[in-house]
Amino acid sequence: PIARRALAAAHASPTSAPTPTPLPTPSPTPRFRLAADGPHGCPLASASGRVVLTQGYGEGSHAPADVWGAVDLAIDGDGDGEADPAATQGQPIAATLGGVARVYLGSWPAGNYVRVVNEQAGWSTAYAHLDSVAVADGQAVATGTTLGSVGSTGMATGPHLHYEIWHHEINVDPTGLIGCR
Repeated sequence: PIARRALAAAHASPTSAPTPTPLPTPSPTPRFRLAADGPHGCPLASASGRVVLTQGYGEGSHAPADVWGAVDLAIDGDGDGEADPAATQGQPIAATLGGVARVYLGSWPAGNYVRVVNEQAGWSTAYAHLDSVAVADGQAVATGTTLGSVGSTGMATGPHLHYEIWHHEINVDPTGLIGCR
């Protein structure tokens, strides 16, 4: 009799709606990733404004591109499309590539300069004009690690991040890889 009641209960129509099973939440797109064309991601993020390009690859002081090629990034804190020095100064800088940090303090013309080298992958990234440096020379850093903060050290006209990407000692245009918003 107990087995018949259990069987009957199993075949009876439910008295309340079944509880839906939630679908798995899709994983968010990673902020940084290393692809065949290089490290992707924006090294500068801010809650106080949008990241703007203030000097392009191979332009102005970034010429010749094979030697000085980089992009300069800053924060537009008031929404006018222009760099805002007050919003830019001190913003954290994230490593877009994991590897070993090489730190050069007070270098010319880059000022406080951090280069992250990933010998296995053949890529390196570089960050110049830092106000402060949060990593030590020779330190292993993971992708996304805070390397320091934006400043205007070295030969700079105001606070910004000078950002470079290298592949096997060849300077690569980072414009299509940064994806800053």
